Amino acid sequence: MISLLLAQKILELFIVLLAGFVATRVGLIHAKDARGLSAVTLFLVTPASFLTAFEVELTSELARSLALVFAVALVANLMMYALGTLFARLTGASVVERASVTYSNAGNLILPIVLRVLGERYVIYATGYMVVVLTKMVVFPLVIILLFRLSGVAALVADGEKIFMVPMLAVMSCTATTVTQFAQLYGKEPEYASALSVMTTLVSIVTMPLMVQLYLL
Repeated sequence: MISLLLAQKILELFIVLLAGFVATRVGLIHAKDARGLSAVTLFLVTPASFLTAFEVELTSELARSLALVFAVALVANLMMYALGTLFARLTGASVVERASVTYSNAGNLILPIVLRVLGERYVIYATGYMVVVLTKMVVFPLVIILLFRLSGVAALVADGEKIFMVPMLAVMSCTATTVTQFAQLYGKEPEYASALSVMTTLVSIVTMPLMVQLYLL
């Protein structure tokens, strides 16, 4: 059931991306408009989503769970950075390619997925990943999920399997749209970054549900 909901939400995001692509191709949106939209998303919408997620009552259990999510997210981010650096050195990848395999779409994709699949009470754990912020979509998530399972950290808090699914979903997700947004803002291969974002989003319709099934084994 969770895998089907994931596929549905990712497909919805892909349709939005496709609509943006069509709007650009027919001249409804221009490059200068995209830069403005990227700036609004990066500096207004994303911070606002953080504040909204933290509008909950702080309990000792929540604080403990959130602290552990921060720790898992930090380790996952460091691993993603190390794997991304290794990938860049082995393949001679560009800055955009390295960023695309290193940073996942934890904001624009994970927040609505967590809200729909797990429920509102788990949204705060998505911010835990964001605060500490076919290789990227399969190999990296497999390595991190395996190490996470071996660590046994899910047993440290109540409802740990669902709570820690949040940072794992972020690891599994497609290339961060912020990579495209920053590429547009600073003129660093925005067309290529956009193509990578669209393709990894399309691929994630298949890979994310599969990764979730592996996580739940």
